[in-house]
Amino acid sequence: MISKLTGRAVNEGLPATVEEALELHQLYSTTELSKAADAIRLKWCGDKIHTCSIVNARSGRCSENCKWCAQSACHKPEYRNTNAYPKEKL
Repeated sequence: MISKLTGRAVNEGLPATVEEALELHQLYSTTELSKAADAIRLKWCGDKIHTCSIVNARSGRCSENCKWCAQSACHKPEYRNTNAYPKEKL
């Protein structure tokens, strides 16, 4: 069953149904499920990741309102705002 569903996901892009996923959980170990998931991930996502980072360059002076970001002017942090990070250091 795991080979059939893995092949279907890899070759056709079709996910398991809820019923199939529950059956997989009952029949296979975490190691076996992880190997199948890795084959699917490799097919559709590849083996590279993209990362990014954030620098506190605007320190509460950013005009965007990203609710998750402490640099937003709308966010009221408990720390004191400092001068903006110099452009030449970015």
